[in-house]
Amino acid sequence: MKDAVVLKFKDVVLRDSNLDILRAPCYLDDRIIRFYFAYLSSSIDTITDVLLVEPFQSLLIAIDKETKNMFLHFDSMKGVNNFHAEKLYNAVKEYMGPGGEVSRPQTSSSSRKKQGNRKKSVTRGAKDTMIAGLPEFRECETPQQTNGYDCGLYVLAIAREICQWCSRGHNKNDMISTIQKNVDYSVEMKMRGEVLKIIEEMTTDS
Repeated sequence: MKDAVVLKFKDVVLRDSNLDILRAPCYLDDRIIRFYFAYLSSSIDTITDVLLVEPFQSLLIAIDKETKNMFLHFDSMKGVNNFHAEKLYNAVKEYMGPGGEVSRPQTSSSSRKKQGNRKKSVTRGAKDTMIAGLPEFRECETPQQTNGYDCGLYVLAIAREICQWCSRGHNKNDMISTIQKNVDYSVEMKMRGEVLKIIEEMTTDS
């Protein structure tokens, strides 16, 4: 049976099988997340502080007055993804300094060896990065999903809240409390329908 193309948007192609995933109670695939990130980037054009990166790279960076120069990890299944988040943090932290510049401090070979040992502990690492001017790792309180397959819906909902928060000019509540206020288990009942509606409207307009 042919898996027909439903929509082409930016560099994302959605097919019937992707819509079937949205209609069923199962994991979202990367293509749906890529589509929604592209939609957010194009529909909220006042964003300057957010970079939405493709799902396989699993990185979302937002800059806030209170959380400036921090690597914020939001996880709707708390504890499950910590190892991978910390691994990513250690891989990119030296390239996430103020102004987007490499924040690697000038060190001798002996002190570089000591820095290598710091990566063994995230707790020690957070203190060390504050000293070095590198971003601090923070595990954020995140609304928790009630099943084992709707994590992708929380990714979309949290990304949307961050984008909308930034587009408002950071004038209201801080970003983390905004997410806690506006994202809850109702995401599991509403988000699939919201994304399907967006796709249907785009298909009608094209």
